[in-house]
Amino acid sequence: MKSKIMVSECEIIDTEELYYNKPFFRKMNPLDIEYNITLILQNNPHPNVVPIYNSSSIMLDIELLNIDIGTLIEENKRLFITDLLRAKKHLHNIGIVYIDWNINNIGYSVTDECFKIFDFDGGGIFNINTNDWIMSPNNFYSYKTAINNYLINPIDIDDYCFFNYSKFFK
Repeated sequence: MKSKIMVSECEIIDTEELYYNKPFFRKMNPLDIEYNITLILQNNPHPNVVPIYNSSSIMLDIELLNIDIGTLIEENKRLFITDLLRAKKHLHNIGIVYIDWNINNIGYSVTDECFKIFDFDGGGIFNINTNDWIMSPNNFYSYKTAINNYLINPIDIDDYCFFNYSKFFK
């Protein structure tokens, strides 16, 4: 399996590069919020959050996950939901909300035999003591919809997006 480099939203190329003899996924030019979230995640790993190998404002290297997971979800729905709930709880405990809960941001780790979230550009960072934003999320669809439904607390917004905009529960 070859490593993948996302050079733009529309272009992913293969590379022979490896990270400690393992293929990886590289995203070029991550958004500021994504870069800052990955810095927190590097110091707070979790089995259901993709490992961050390298993080900079220029590029982000993570574990290469299997993203063709439709059949896996159907065969392992309970594991899928449990893994996502564990990831969400962990993020909340370290002051991160994910918000962009959708099938395109979840993969399966063959090595660890579990589902993991990745792609943090729709998330935000909040103070766990005050619930105030440290870094607000980008104004993407799910976030805008939660705000339009009068939600302001970061965890309430994330829970709303998780349960109302994920196809996992429908």
